[in-house]
Amino acid sequence: MPATATLNPSALPRSEYGMSRRLGLLLGALVYFHLPLMQADAPAPAPVEDLARRADAVVHGRVASLEASQDAEGRVFTRVELESAEFWKGPSTNHFSLVMGSGVLGRRWTKVVGEPEFRLGEEVVVFTVQNPHGDAVTLDLAQGKFAVHEAADGRKLLSNGVFGGPMETTGYRLPTQVPLALEELKRRVEGVKP
Repeated sequence: MPATATLNPSALPRSEYGMSRRLGLLLGALVYFHLPLMQADAPAPAPVEDLARRADAVVHGRVASLEASQDAEGRVFTRVELESAEFWKGPSTNHFSLVMGSGVLGRRWTKVVGEPEFRLGEEVVVFTVQNPHGDAVTLDLAQGKFAVHEAADGRKLLSNGVFGGPMETTGYRLPTQVPLALEELKRRVEGVKP
């Protein structure tokens, strides 16, 4: 019969058990006492109307390509191309391009904390502003990108981690995380006066 081993904390040498217990308590205390500070630093969600007012462009489309590059200073960035673009605000063209400060280029990986992620073929609505280089970037990082999902009843619903959300009512959600239909978001954006 093969031997099996189980971990019994009391069987550890006293010094190892005490050290692991103290380390666990220390980590727990750090998380407990720093959690309110981390939450206090997070910006309050901007209302959809505020995002629409501040955006240079609001675009509904599908991610056609993601291309990582490197600029003259050696910074990695990703260009996101949207096709079948419908412009709710801003100049209208048949495609739209924006950049992100995150990307993977060879063995180099850069991630801007709070920046949205895009997937090929994903349907999205983006609220963008121009950066100093003249490129479009998402407004308020991840708040400026809404992913479009099709509900069981065929409606297109949106979410961006702050607004919208799943139909389920289980678990904790922000008051803003209620189902948000694509048509409602478009109506709210187009209802904002410049």
